[in-house]
Amino acid sequence: MSQSENPLLDDIDLFSDLLASVGTHLKDRPLSPYEVSNCIVRLQNETGETWEQISSRLSLGKKKTNNFYKKTDTTMVNKFIKLQKLTKKRVYSIGWGEASEDMVGFTSASDISKLTNEEDQIKLFDAILESAQNSSGKKLGKEDVKKIIEEKSKSIQTPIEEIIQSVMGKKFSSESHFLIGLKINNEILKRLQQITDEKNTDLTLVLNESIFPNNSIMKARINDKKTLWLTTNESTFHIFESNWKKEKLSMTAYFNKLFQEGTK
Repeated sequence: MSQSENPLLDDIDLFSDLLASVGTHLKDRPLSPYEVSNCIVRLQNETGETWEQISSRLSLGKKKTNNFYKKTDTTMVNKFIKLQKLTKKRVYSIGWGEASEDMVGFTSASDISKLTNEEDQIKLFDAILESAQNSSGKKLGKEDVKKIIEEKSKSIQTPIEEIIQSVMGKKFSSESHFLIGLKINNEILKRLQQITDEKNTDLTLVLNESIFPNNSIMKARINDKKTLWLTTNESTFHIFESNWKKEKLSMTAYFNKLFQEGTK
């Protein structure tokens, strides 16, 4: 915790966002799974509580029996903690299950943390994302992801793309840049589409001219699920991340603010 940063329990807005983002099946949540992971780790560091106590505080784990002395289940908390082992290049492409079908599911993402090689993680993330976009092909589900990871652990020398392709039944593309998936306000999405139509130009150019003049992104696209995907280099990604933390905003709130101001 920095010297200017208040303890999480004293930050009413952030702690409220944390509580509203866990233990629910709501489609729209204030924080992304990775932001929840960061908050949980921070909460444990600041309070010194056990993971059972953290789980109980956040209502994430119920006792498996009616035995009063039985410890609170920490399965869900452990899944969040595992996200800390993932490459930063893909942590903002993780979504909340069925509410974000075009993103990598939270459970699958926690399983991917078992892969210790960053490039292997990126390739599996990208294969899942590509399969989610392809309505005619096979979509990689949770069991497929588990199978790929298990096969990789049994055959360390086999490139993971070969294992993925055998499960998908086709080749897939992957890149090493940073990827951010955003759920943007519908009015903003309409305005962005209107601007691109009026200027008869690419969304990436529009965003770099009006939203990101100082920190150009590499690529932007909006898919049919109305998710805005940004591809950036490492420097731009860290500037974005530093800015939303400095402004004490969630990733989604930060970008919605930028887009709101830039599309007036």
